[in-house]
Amino acid sequence: MDNEEVVSAAEFAVTEQSHKQEMTYKLIAVEHAERQSAAGSNFRMCLKVGYHKEDDGVDTTEFVKTVVHRNLQQEYSLTSWAQENCGDDSD
Repeated sequence: MDNEEVVSAAEFAVTEQSHKQEMTYKLIAVEHAERQSAAGSNFRMCLKVGYHKEDDGVDTTEFVKTVVHRNLQQEYSLTSWAQENCGDDSD
């Protein structure tokens, strides 16, 4: 999987969610990513993002699991975004 594809999908997810939430998320790291081909590509990613909480003036980071779909015309859409720990799944 091309690293640039993952970063592009991750940056799209962060920008799209920032618009939806009317706040500014910043991509800190892609913790995990996988791609599935499905009439384009689905990028399932675990991202570490940061944002600034205006109410208490604190910079905060969190982990989110997100899915971005890229269609055959190379257009992205954000399928899901959920705050969830991306910790080690090897129990």
